[in-house]
Amino acid sequence: MATYVLDGKASATLPRRPLAVQLATATPTTGVRLAARTADGASTRVIQQSPGLLILPRVDVETTIVAVPDAGRSNFDQGTVVHVSFGPDGGNDPSADIAQLTPRDVSGMSFIELATVAPDGPDTLVVQTRLTIPDAPLPPLAAKARVACRGVLRLDQVPEADAVTVRCIVDSSASMAALIASGAVAAAGDVVAGVAAVVGDRPTIACTRADGATEEIAPADLGEFLSRPPGNGFGLLMGSRPTSPAVGRSLTVIITDGPGTGLTIGTGPRSGEATLVISPSRAATTRPGFIGAQIEPPQPGGDPREALIASPERLTTVVAGLLAATELGSVRR
Repeated sequence: MATYVLDGKASATLPRRPLAVQLATATPTTGVRLAARTADGASTRVIQQSPGLLILPRVDVETTIVAVPDAGRSNFDQGTVVHVSFGPDGGNDPSADIAQLTPRDVSGMSFIELATVAPDGPDTLVVQTRLTIPDAPLPPLAAKARVACRGVLRLDQVPEADAVTVRCIVDSSASMAALIASGAVAAAGDVVAGVAAVVGDRPTIACTRADGATEEIAPADLGEFLSRPPGNGFGLLMGSRPTSPAVGRSLTVIITDGPGTGLTIGTGPRSGEATLVISPSRAATTRPGFIGAQIEPPQPGGDPREALIASPERLTTVVAGLLAATELGSVRR
């Protein structure tokens, strides 16, 4: 018996016989159902023994296995992590090979393609994962922001043709010192990192601070990078744009404690430029032409990261505000 764990672009070859697709979820409720369809979108012959157990008696054409919300839901519940395996129907053969997909958090999404099953000669089937980009490890808040971004866009990963270059500009004026010390700026960086993990076209985020110098930071490291004071000190205010202009599709997020600093550059929906304001007041977000979102600084002794993790609805609102600066609404399902 061999167990194939499929991630990236991996595939597995299984005997061509009736195939069982089984689903387990790491969530206190169910609400997930497996389905199968062919390349033209038509349904194919299956035996649906339960929402989480699908039998393919025969596979003659490429068939896509998907997960959809069940029990009247329009989206998957928060905290829904799907675990999917493929093996022979019956499960009585201890020597049978099994293919498993890497677990995937689908919270807030309304649909996800999991894998394809296709004939490969008279005796074998090929199972190919559709989760082509494995989830890279991220800090807890960044991982939650990634989940929120998927929920807003209703997809697992933005197609390559729609991906954007993600950039981050950080206000380094003196008023930001307390927000860096409290962890609020790091929390904002984690949110940007989570969004970049879904919509970004590069493995790094271009981050610009203080003197206008830009560093390429991995999403997993952005929050930690922004938890440290700028090397040139505070009180330095950049011009309104990075030293090198964005080329092609982009999302530039300005992290600041309020519009009016000279950093706010978003001028309207789909401008590619959004402002993430760290302020106890939402007044800044009501200004005409504002595109972006607001997060509150922590109370004394509070943890801004934990506060956002504990409020998935608020985190989703923040992520949606940043995405409003892009054209990614066109790829929503």
